[in-house]
Amino acid sequence: MRIQGIWRTLGLGVLFFVSQASAYEIHATPTRFPDGQFTIYSDLIHPSLGTAGVTAPVTTWDDALFDAAGLWNTGSVGLSYITIITGSYEDTCDNGDGEHGVDFTTDLCGDDFGSATLATARRTFSGTVVVEGNISFKESVSWDVYDGNLKTARDFQRVAVHELGHLLGLGHESTGSAIMAPSIGNLYQPQTDDLDGIAAIYTNTCPTYIKAGNEVINSSFEFTDCFGSEAGLAKPSISGLTDSSVALDAYVRIYRLTMEETGTIELDLTSPDFNSAIYILDSSLTTNLKSGWASTGNTASISYTASPGTYYAVARSVLRGKVGDYTLTIVPEPSETLLLIVAMTSLIGLKRLRRRK
Repeated sequence: MRIQGIWRTLGLGVLFFVSQASAYEIHATPTRFPDGQFTIYSDLIHPSLGTAGVTAPVTTWDDALFDAAGLWNTGSVGLSYITIITGSYEDTCDNGDGEHGVDFTTDLCGDDFGSATLATARRTFSGTVVVEGNISFKESVSWDVYDGNLKTARDFQRVAVHELGHLLGLGHESTGSAIMAPSIGNLYQPQTDDLDGIAAIYTNTCPTYIKAGNEVINSSFEFTDCFGSEAGLAKPSISGLTDSSVALDAYVRIYRLTMEETGTIELDLTSPDFNSAIYILDSSLTTNLKSGWASTGNTASISYTASPGTYYAVARSVLRGKVGDYTLTIVPEPSETLLLIVAMTSLIGLKRLRRRK
């Protein structure tokens, strides 16, 4: 796993924006949460301000965080969903436990905030999958909760909206009207530009079944492709690998094969970019009939004797969130036994015709 760069929200004053279409920014290394969903644990108590802001109606920090998440949940129209569990503390410096937390802190786990920084979002990811995200709010800032134009006390909720946007995968947007601007301003909720960015990250057409036959397919996995979990596939048992070494959140492509006669399905999968795995599912997409894997640069090969019917070949990486190129070779063909029977039947038929003459 790697830790992606820390994103800072600056408090250097109000920015004025000129509207620009499709100007949203996605992180330089695109990453996302499976299904666009994650849960943050929050039990926010400020050492001097207590549990809430001061502007009427008084709003607790936890409630403000809940409302900030709700703005993304509503605006993204089902593409992403952030759950806030209050009353449960998660240490934002406990990196590597797979849990997402938020807190008021005096520093960034030993590093300095910097004089102009209000908050930071830090994400840990494996491949392109976000596995942990934490938000730290600078304790020494004068915080409050309110809508409308910016005041001397900084609005906790609009900063929370911004940092949640980073966790979802958005970068800073400097040219359009966006809550993801690098500096705090009068905007306090996601704008069209921000939501377009979420749509670009989380819109997919899962599951997609690609009709395939006897062919060689050169393709690649990208971060907007389906994870196996998003396509409704259970984590497969891959021959030669332990269950713990096979990730659930790996990109998949599903190829639909139709066998008109009994025969063999032969599959070869190779990638220069990731450990490849290939397996065959039955028509219900629930039973793993045959599987295999290979390390990066090598070929995973399997052969399965199939009765007439529909089957699905699934190409994927072994590890979670790996992107890159792959080549899949599909050879569905009648079995030698079937060919022999057909040949003998034809020969017998030919002899009968000769006798009639």
